Amino acid sequence: GPQTLAPGSLYAPTRQETIKMDKAACNPNLELDDEGLSVTANSNTSTGWRTVLGTRPITSGVRRWEVVLDRITTTANIMIGVCEKGHKLNAYLGQNYTGSSSSAHHGSTSHPGGGGHKGWSYYGATTGFTYHDGKSDSRYGQKMVQGDVIGVILDLNEGTLAYTRNG
Repeated sequence: GPQTLAPGSLYAPTRQETIKMDKAACNPNLELDDEGLSVTANSNTSTGWRTVLGTRPITSGVRRWEVVLDRITTTANIMIGVCEKGHKLNAYLGQNYTGSSSSAHHGSTSHPGGGGHKGWSYYGATTGFTYHDGKSDSRYGQKMVQGDVIGVILDLNEGTLAYTRNG
């Protein structure tokens, strides 16, 4: 799986993918549209972290997709990243984990719950931290704001994960 978070500018252009979210792997306090392309936190704001996974695993190759932040509230805690298939839906991507798996799922998290499987994420509610194994690095990027387009580049051949913001 990915081991390094690297600036997105290090990557050659890759094929852009449409990522669909999985209704069967969605925290009940998140709402998906009928196509599985849009996720919204419901009005229950005291529920802790809420995670949704993609519909299919990524097991090899280089994949790129984008997440458009249409609406963000002042209390939004948004994390975008990848995780192993069995990740708990009430844990953030990058929280301490147990267990193992051989494939990565793309996911996003919207706030603290029990651990999950391995995950890596970009947390844009503050200064653009990255998270893995319960540890953060605040030197990675900038705070996400409404209207941002966050690009995700997952390279399972090289074991890297990178993010771009508006570019």
